[in-house]
Amino acid sequence: MTDKFRDIKILIAEDDDDDFFILEEILSDLGLHEENIVRVHDGKELLDYLQSKAKFENETTITPSVIFLDLNMPVLSGKEALRKMQNHKDLAQTLVVVHTTSSLQDDINYCYENGAKSYLVKEAGYEGYTQKMRTVLEYWSEVSELPSP
Repeated sequence: MTDKFRDIKILIAEDDDDDFFILEEILSDLGLHEENIVRVHDGKELLDYLQSKAKFENETTITPSVIFLDLNMPVLSGKEALRKMQNHKDLAQTLVVVHTTSSLQDDINYCYENGAKSYLVKEAGYEGYTQKMRTVLEYWSEVSELPSP
C-alpha cells in the first residue's frame, strides 16, 4: 500500500452496492483514506451533493478531486447529470471520469461531448481493475495540470 494518493478526494456516483464496494476496496488498497471517499446513489444526489442542496444542505461535504460517474443509475442517469453539470457554470470544470459497464460508442461520444474528461469501462478482474484505477489516479494527480476550483 502507498500513501501517494492519500490526499485525493473521490466522489463516486454509483447505484450498485457490489460495484461500489469493489471500487472502494481498490481505492483503499491504493492508499486512499476512507474519509476521502464519498458515495452518492444517483445523478440527482450527485448534483445535490456538489451544490450542497436537499439532504446535503447542512452537511460538511468534500470538494472532490475527481468524480467517478456511473451512467446507468435511477432517478437521474449519469448522462443527464453530466449534461446538467456542463450547463452549470460552477460545475462545468469538475473533473468527471465516467466509470461504467457500457462500451457503446454512442455513450462514449455523448460523455465526451458533454464534458467528461475520461471514459473507463469497468474491469472484471481485480488486478486489472486495480492497475487501471492506479493509472487513472496517477494521471489526474501527477501528470495532468488542472484548473483551480
